[in-house]
Amino acid sequence: MSFQIKDLVVHRIHGLCEIAEVIMNDDREFYRVTPLRDSRITIYVPIGANTEIIRKPLDKEEAMEVLNYIKELDVDLSLTCKKRREVCSKKVGSNNPYDLAFLVKTLTYYKNERKSKQLSFSDTDNQILDKALETLVDEFNISFNSNKEETINSINNCLI
Repeated sequence: MSFQIKDLVVHRIHGLCEIAEVIMNDDREFYRVTPLRDSRITIYVPIGANTEIIRKPLDKEEAMEVLNYIKELDVDLSLTCKKRREVCSKKVGSNNPYDLAFLVKTLTYYKNERKSKQLSFSDTDNQILDKALETLVDEFNISFNSNKEETINSINNCLI
């Protein structure tokens, strides 16, 4: 998949980014990518790299499918804490919107469950949840041409 300068892409770690330029380095072409949340960061992605590093944002129909997935997803209540962390750690950097949706649904459920029992939620799990939610919200804002509040409400309605 090729991109043009000014195209928006989703980076597997930094979320929503913009293609700033195409550069040559050692006979190889790279996209210079800038995260929208922190323009001080510069990322170089080899052109032709697989879609696990960067991908195009979801269109409206694809984003609706992910929202429906969140709504329909059953949280596996049988997972031990160790197994849940193992499953979640495999999904964190995948750059797959369904993996991000899984993380948001699963970790929100466990966060609320622990809160109801007046137990703490681990900092690691909270960071993973925040990053997955941030990436989905930014992407859905583009997909639905909506603002952060509207997007968060849409996601929260699917978490019920």
